[in-house]
Amino acid sequence: MDRKQLYFGFEGRIGRAELWLGLAAVGLVFFIVNVLVLIGLSAFGRSVGIDDETIGREAYLIMTLIWLAALYPCAALLAKRLADRERPRWLAAIGLLPSAAWYGALMAGALSGRTPTLPLWWLLVAAAIGAWLVVDLGLMRGRGEAGPFALPRHAEG
Repeated sequence: MDRKQLYFGFEGRIGRAELWLGLAAVGLVFFIVNVLVLIGLSAFGRSVGIDDETIGREAYLIMTLIWLAALYPCAALLAKRLADRERPRWLAAIGLLPSAAWYGALMAGALSGRTPTLPLWWLLVAAAIGAWLVVDLGLMRGRGEAGPFALPRHAEG
């Protein structure tokens, strides 16, 4: 499977190793882009006399846009791994909920000037979803070639 299909296509199946490597690559790119944007925004903002609080709010907004761009390849990776586990691909959306809640809280906090918070029950739900993702998609073997959600497998894992 080529990189374009791996990160931007929702067809096919991938194994555990390709899932972990793909998510690590997306996370690394996300981290590097965020750091570069924050350094650039901070340097530019201070050079033109913008206060740190305003720079922080703008940084949250830009980080959220970068996060939205990173969602697509993550969803594509999860959908292909879900197919390998013979689960419906739409479950990838549930896997992205904890991240969506965190960034929603960050945005609400940035726009209101308060520290972002999430209720305890949501943190527990997010932990349960995260545990399901790690165990079911990251540790368990694929279920084989047959099944309603299975397509040809492209990588062993």
